[in-house]
Formats: sequence, structure tokens, C-alpha cells
Amino acid sequence: MRLEVDAQDTLRVLRKEDILRTVKIMCELKEGRGQIDDIDNLGNRRVRSVSEIVPAMRAEPCD
Repeated sequence: MRLEVDAQDTLRVLRKEDILRTVKIMCELKEGRGQIDDIDNLGNRRVRSVSEIVPAMRAEPCD
């Protein structure tokens, strides 16, 4: 894990330590230290148009 913090997998709330570590990493990246990863890069994702989504929604039965 990039933040290198010890946290339970079930934890769903940001802690002060999480935010501080994130800011520290961002400052290091701005100063040229560290390496940027593209794990969340959506550049290779295709956006579906409305003309594709609406027919798919009509095909699903309403509850």
C-alpha cells in the first residue's frame, strides 16, 4: 500500500494519519521525489453515450 499505514480492511473512515500521510506524499511528488503511479488513470476507458445507455435501461424490467 502506498501510504504504508497499518489499518484494518474494514475501516471506512479517513483518519488524521491518512490525510497527513497523503499530503506528505503529494508534497514529495511536487518536489520531484517519489514516483507517480497511474492506478486510477481512466485514459483507456471508453465513455458510453446516452444512445447506448438508454436502450440498455429500457431492456431491464422495472421493479
